[in-house]
Amino acid sequence: RVRCNDSEKGPFLLNVVERPMIAAVSVRVLPPAYAPFAPIRESSGGHVEAIAGSRLEISARVTHPPGKKPGSAWLQSGTVRRPMTVDGRALSAGILLQNSFSYRIAYLDSNGLGSREGVLYQVKALPDRAPVVALSAENTSVATAETVVLHANAADDLGVSKLTLKLTAAGPGGSPRSRTVDYSPAAPQAALSGALRVELEPLKLQEGETVDCVLVAEDVKRPIAQRGESTPLRLNVVRRSPPSFSVEQKRAENADWNVT
Repeated sequence: RVRCNDSEKGPFLLNVVERPMIAAVSVRVLPPAYAPFAPIRESSGGHVEAIAGSRLEISARVTHPPGKKPGSAWLQSGTVRRPMTVDGRALSAGILLQNSFSYRIAYLDSNGLGSREGVLYQVKALPDRAPVVALSAENTSVATAETVVLHANAADDLGVSKLTLKLTAAGPGGSPRSRTVDYSPAAPQAALSGALRVELEPLKLQEGETVDCVLVAEDVKRPIAQRGESTPLRLNVVRRSPPSFSVEQKRAENADWNVT
């Protein structure tokens, strides 16, 4: 009832309702535009780390039943408000990640009732790192015209697009000779591991010489790809190949890859 001097009105009915709450926050991470083949990640909860240039799709649900008119929602990041799309109880927003930031999700229903201050979520922008590359061999003592087997590993956060092996031969009194062999995958891969069969005969090696082997991987970053190189692996030429050696039988410059 409302009473003022001799006047009185009522009774009036007051309905007590809960403030709307934000729940089920999740983030979908789409890779940068230059790596459309990289996998999409789903992250439950609003905290996320992603490579700069990725697109974030932030979604949540509001517990408050929608009224006759739609409410409004936004991401509050410092003093900046980023509007969210409201579809019933579903809230969503898309952001191109450039720098790290923090945010809260806020909601205001059609009656002007707002959600309480929620969790402060953290988004960390990561640099696109160069590929990590490793090269090894079970035996580093080789013959002059041998086909050697090297074990290679290359991995990148978005994908390895190019993989080459650089061979440099040198020895006492001889001039350095180089050779590059291409082992690039048909399509970019996040990780490559396997055996490389490398023919040494084209280097025209002599006993006492060495061959330095370096595996070079390039990622998919554009406009300029990033490179990663293995630690040089040195092969020592300790003997001549037997006369029966057949180049045709050992011409197998390929890789048996395990791809992930």
